[in-house]
Amino acid sequence: MGEAHRQLRRRVTAARTIWPALVAVSALVIIILAGACGGGPETGATGRQPDGVYIIAGTEFSFIPDTLTLPVNQEAVIMFRNRGTVDHDLVVEEFGIATGTIRIGGERTVRFTPRQTGDFDLICSIPGHGEAGMVGTIRVVEATENPSGRG
Repeated sequence: MGEAHRQLRRRVTAARTIWPALVAVSALVIIILAGACGGGPETGATGRQPDGVYIIAGTEFSFIPDTLTLPVNQEAVIMFRNRGTVDHDLVVEEFGIATGTIRIGGERTVRFTPRQTGDFDLICSIPGHGEAGMVGTIRVVEATENPSGRG
């Protein structure tokens, strides 16, 4: 065997050795990135869940979803999750809802019963956040309408 052939053989052997490692590392990166994006009810889902809980996520500087539609005179359970990179809160003054400051990655659940129909402001009261666009709406409708968790 000539020297060129030996060098070629070493390169092919090295490629065969490194290829499975590259595939494994790539798969691991994809799994980590997919997990970071969430997607299940426990992590990234928002709006009305099958168990009746409404999930709102807070980010910079918005609520997701930005409108919840709730039935009047029925208890509502809202879980607020801070998915942002700074502290946030959730306030609906008309219903006496105030989660208090929620740290990054934290969450808090509030319960209340809306007694009147209409649109009510949902805000983050951390200074500057509402002004930056972190506002939304709680829409309360007659119970015969279909509450969806989205506007």
